[in-house]
Amino acid sequence: MADAPGQRLSVQELDGVDAVVTGSAVAVAETGTIILDAGPDQGRRVISLVPDRHICIIRAGDIIAILPEALRRLDATRPQTWISGPWMW
Repeated sequence: MADAPGQRLSVQELDGVDAVVTGSAVAVAETGTIILDAGPDQGRRVISLVPDRHICIIRAGDIIAILPEALRRLDATRPQTWISGPWMW
């Protein structure tokens, strides 16, 4: 299945999908946060929110150490989805 501009999946179809695979705009090592900005390899926001599993391919060059670095790399005019896991301190 593919969710593309000319071939959008409905929420019901997405709910039946076991997992989705996307890219990311940037990832923050300190917090384990993945940030999506609706880039071509990330799809629309609903892709990462409806299915139970989201597999995100992160390029090594997109991993930064701390949040302020991520903010400098993001375009504030693009829609953003921030995904963080549980803290393990």
